Parts: sequence; structure tokens; C-alpha cells
Amino acid sequence: TSDIKPLMLSTMLFWTWKTAEVQAMLEWMSEYNRGKPAEDKLQYMGVDCQANVNNAPLVFDYLQSAGMPFLSWADSLLEVCKTATLYNFKFHTEESYVAYIKELSSLQDSISHYESALTVNKTEQDYQLLMHMVEVIRQTSEVSFNYTRHSADNNRDRYMAENVLWLREYFPAAKVVVWAHNAHISNDRDFSSMGYYLKGQLDDDYHMLGFLFSKGSFNAIGISGANYLPLAARAITEEPKANSVNAIFSSANEPVFSIAISDLDNYPEWVSAFSDGLEFFHFGAVFGTTPDYFPFKRTY
Repeated sequence: TSDIKPLMLSTMLFWTWKTAEVQAMLEWMSEYNRGKPAEDKLQYMGVDCQANVNNAPLVFDYLQSAGMPFLSWADSLLEVCKTATLYNFKFHTEESYVAYIKELSSLQDSISHYESALTVNKTEQDYQLLMHMVEVIRQTSEVSFNYTRHSADNNRDRYMAENVLWLREYFPAAKVVVWAHNAHISNDRDFSSMGYYLKGQLDDDYHMLGFLFSKGSFNAIGISGANYLPLAARAITEEPKANSVNAIFSSANEPVFSIAISDLDNYPEWVSAFSDGLEFFHFGAVFGTTPDYFPFKRTY
């Protein structure tokens, strides 16, 4: 467990995960796994596709350890994978980007061609992970390229859902807990959220647990106009908007509680409220000076 904090600081790219709470969770997982067989251990794996800083070196190390004859070419390509996503491919043209994607496909073909050599000192599961890391590199490249061009065809949430489903196949006997922002786990057709894709594929095998609060302090990046402000403690001190979900729940006499939204369907007042429309506020890594309220949609 002594290696967890340095590992978090060196490999976790997003500040929201570099927290004492996440560190405590990982340390607990490490202690829980101690002495257990592989099939009983907890696993902590990412499903997002926003950066290639870690995936590209991992792929190279695997290929290097197996002595692949195409290592030099792969090294050059993986360096592009790693660096180009840092600036969202803004120096790439459509033509150069397409050529780059074709090279990634060639890398996948080469890895597939040398499967037997790549599994001599590795397991089949190691090889499957290698292939999927290259696929995630491609996903990240596409999301990054489209982000710079403000393309509506971003596909980030769809790929996250695909990666979750891949993990279910990779660990066939395991249960999977996906930790993400409410907007990502929600069953939101308009947003085309990860949860929307997962609910479509898994139906009743996918359950959503969202978080909601009304007042309090938290850490977040600030924003003023178009300018981002440093990470700092922020606070919401005003009462929530009248008739919002936040206001209704904050009137309960419990500081912390959970409720199954489906249970509220048993009460005509809630059914009517869902039909009329409710609002709630949430935020991600960035928070302005006041909460923004969004429509709450009951998905049946």
C-alpha cells in the first residue's frame, strides 16, 4: 500500500481521482486482495478514453518484452498516439489523421499476426488486454480529434459503455461497479450517455445510483467567463431552487439517505411531479458561482 500514493500521483491524470478518499479505497482494496487467489481479487480499471499518456507506453513495453520485429515502427506510432492527444490533434489535417488511424489498424493487424509469439510468456488474458489497449488508443484518438473540431459525433460515452461491456467479458464471473459522473451513468437518451447504452444492452442487469446534495463545500475548478480558475474549495450556501429535487430531498429530516426512484411511482404526487417536470442541479470538475439547474427526467 505504500506505493499507492506515488502511483496515483504519477499515473492518474485527472485531479478528481487524486483524492484522499480514492487513496483510502485503493489501500483497502490492496489489503483485501492480500493472499487471495486471482479470481477472488478486486480489480480497478479505467473505461474512459480521454488520454493516451499511459496506454501507449504499456503497449510498447509489452511489444518490447516479446521482441517484436516491428518494434521501431510501433514505437514511432505510439509516440504520436501519446503526444497528439495531448493537444487534441490540432496540428493534424483530416488527411493526416485518417493516415494515422490506418497505421493504428495496421498495428492491430501486426499484433494479431504475432499472437502466438506474444503469448509465449504471457497469458491469453494478457494478450486480450493488449489488444483492447490498442482499441482504447483508437477510441481516444477519435474522441480527441472530434473534440478539437467541436464535432457532435464525439462518441466518448458510447465507447465508455463498450469498454464496460468488454470488462464484463474479460472478467466473466465478476460484478462490475462503474464510477462516473451522474450524467455519464444516467439513462439519458438525449445526451446519449454511457448509462443509456448500458441500459439498452443490459436492461435489468444495469442499476444506477446517483448522488445529490443541496448545500455544502467541495473542491472544484472555478470558471469566470471563458477563463478557468485554480482548483480550490467552493461552497453552496443558498437554499436550493424551490420545487427542485434538491429542495424536496433537503426537506427530509435525514442528513444522508438513499431512495429508489422506482418506489416513488407508488405515490400519485410523485408521478404527477415527474409528468410535470422537475429540476435538479449537479456539477462536474468545474463549478461557477451559482448552481445551474437541469430538467430531471424519469426514464421508464
